[in-house]
Amino acid sequence: YFDDISLKLKRNKGLILQEHPLLPKINLKIKDEDYVSLEEKRLSAIESGVLVTSSDDWIKTKISWNDKSKKAKIRLKGDWTDHLYGQKFSLRVNISKGKTLGAYSKFSIQNPVSRHYIDEWFIHKILQKEDVLTTRYEFADLYINQEIRGLYAIEEHFTPELLMSQGRKVGPIFKYTEDDLWYDRYIHNKHQTKGVPWYPGAIIEVFSQDKVLEDPNLIEEFFRGRDLMYQFKFKLGAATSIVDVEKMASNLALMDLCAGYHSVIWHNQRFYYNAEKDLLEPLVYDIFQESSRLKKDPMIFLGWQYVEKPNSYKVSTLDFLFQDQSFVEWYIHYLEKYSQPDFFDSFETSLQDDIDLYESEIQKEYDYYSFDLGMYHERAANIRSHLN
Repeated sequence: YFDDISLKLKRNKGLILQEHPLLPKINLKIKDEDYVSLEEKRLSAIESGVLVTSSDDWIKTKISWNDKSKKAKIRLKGDWTDHLYGQKFSLRVNISKGKTLGAYSKFSIQNPVSRHYIDEWFIHKILQKEDVLTTRYEFADLYINQEIRGLYAIEEHFTPELLMSQGRKVGPIFKYTEDDLWYDRYIHNKHQTKGVPWYPGAIIEVFSQDKVLEDPNLIEEFFRGRDLMYQFKFKLGAATSIVDVEKMASNLALMDLCAGYHSVIWHNQRFYYNAEKDLLEPLVYDIFQESSRLKKDPMIFLGWQYVEKPNSYKVSTLDFLFQDQSFVEWYIHYLEKYSQPDFFDSFETSLQDDIDLYESEIQKEYDYYSFDLGMYHERAANIRSHLN
């Protein structure tokens, strides 16, 4: 006897909220009327399928981090609605008057599921060790008006503190704007209009623009960095005269090993203008999506994709890098380094105490989860075989 029954596994979205006293405690104090407006915005975004934000979305709050408190502004964050479901929705936090709290002046708080639990933190730690710029990332115990919201991931925004924490002088951080792309997806029910040159038409934007343009020392860096961003986008000149090819090679090779290709999509790319080198440096974040570690990416590595499928969206914005001999040499060097059998194991060993802590805290709310390097080892072996 046969039937057409099918079963679909539904992941626990963190409905079993738990306290996490071993982690930093964050509490947001929000007025009732402001919380109502936050909920209305959240439900509206879920209905449309896309979150479109504006300057009117910010609401005032008082935030405490352990025993210290500051005034701040918050709004919803995330483009797709996976950041908005249930009680564990994501927020952007700006501490008032440029002050810091917990080492950050601006940061995001989000469900750890959205960046696949420990994996995002683990790769950020490797990037920092390899001296590739990335956002600082940790975990905390969140409350809203003293009501438990459980385990959250904390990720800093693109600020001077980020640069200084990783040995860089303060300078402009750039991106290609994606506002028009997301608005188009918003009005077309999550689908974007085909044939529109979103990337070529994207405006080059600098973070903290007002502060950058008010600083005489940063204005020249802003104009020079913006010129390099334009050259990078339209592939005008040798890669070695536009971007730090060693940092870029290290970044892309590591993304190959962890299948972190979400971070290399054009609207997720961030760059720091390093005035001492007169080059752009990649600033890596948003590596994983909720489901990205549950799928096996068929791509062997970006360099292979460039040779086999040069028009693929994953390499079409980066193809000029693979035409630069210096970049290719660094890229192969880092692929060989990161694909060594013991590379990820040695990092896991050095971080084992933190991994054990975070894993145990995550399992309080997501009891099926365990941190596993299996996928990294599989990709490393595959990359080694193709390099050989």
